[in-house]
Amino acid sequence: MTEINGYTQSDNEKELNILNLPTLEKEAKKIIPTGGFGYISGGSEDEWTLSENTKSFNHVQIIPEF
Repeated sequence: MTEINGYTQSDNEKELNILNLPTLEKEAKKIIPTGGFGYISGGSEDEWTLSENTKSFNHVQIIPEF
C-alpha cells in the first residue's frame, strides 16, 4: 500500500476485462471503500458529469481479440 496526499492506495495492478459500464462499476465496487464508491458512482446535483462520462464510455469501440 502506498500513501499519497493522505490517501492510501493499493500497489496491486491487474488487467481488467470490461465490456460495459455496469461491469466496470461492479468490479470497482469490490475494491473501492463504500464511502468513496458512493461518492464516485452517485454523481451530484444534476448528475451532468455522470451522464457525460457514461456517454463517453458508450462511444468507445471495443475490438475483440481472437
